[in-house]
Amino acid sequence: GNINGTVAQNPFAHGYVSCALLELLNEGWKPRREYAFINAGSIVVTKENLDTYTAALRQSTDLILAELKTRYLLPPK
Repeated sequence: GNINGTVAQNPFAHGYVSCALLELLNEGWKPRREYAFINAGSIVVTKENLDTYTAALRQSTDLILAELKTRYLLPPK
């Protein structure tokens, strides 16, 4: 058989973003909505991106972290 690709999840973002959110909530930031889904990302891995897919996942994580205070949270009062 052949394998043309696989899907890689972003377990680093699952843990890191959760901890970053907890830190911000502890500092007084409040959720914008009662519930928000934050997609930590996944990527199709093929032989063409085998050497770069981890960097793409890291970029996804960095984007989520950059958006926490503007997209998901309200500043402390």
